[in-house]
Amino acid sequence: MDPAFPRSPYPSNPPGNCSNSVEWKHTWPSHFVIFGALVDNSTFEGRSVRAILDSKGYYEAWMDGNGYEEDERKRGGVRLWAYSAVG
Repeated sequence: MDPAFPRSPYPSNPPGNCSNSVEWKHTWPSHFVIFGALVDNSTFEGRSVRAILDSKGYYEAWMDGNGYEEDERKRGGVRLWAYSAVG
């Protein structure tokens, strides 16, 4: 992961659709805004979203919410995760 988070040189190309036979490139974003329910209750390839973000160098920088939202997919409030090199 590049802590400078440079922009993609091909921002208009969707993944897998590269023009001029140039490999599509992207970087991780400096921040994620995500519902707490996704962070705490979802998994990807057997790992929790929290574990993946932690392993990539992100930390939970901010959260807000009343703790009980009617839609269970939005429970846990809104959370902001930031890359640890961003300050």
